[in-house]
Amino acid sequence: MGEGGGSLSNKKNKRDNMESEKIVICAQIENDKLEERKRELEREIEEVEREIETNKKLIEKYCKHKYKNNKCMYCNNFFTS
Repeated sequence: MGEGGGSLSNKKNKRDNMESEKIVICAQIENDKLEERKRELEREIEEVEREIETNKKLIEKYCKHKYKNNKCMYCNNFFTS
């Protein structure tokens, strides 16, 4: 009778271990996917930041300031005297 009880206990432990292993593997796969998405978003952010800087340089170079209330209506720069 003692052996039979131990056998059931071993089966339960194995099943619990397998379930834990599945959970860990699934979580790791999900983390890997999320990390890749994070890297993609970071690359996209860097690209947008470069575009913003390019546009700022173009504005600085080409804006023919027209001020209203001491602020340029086109580029939002403040009038400095």
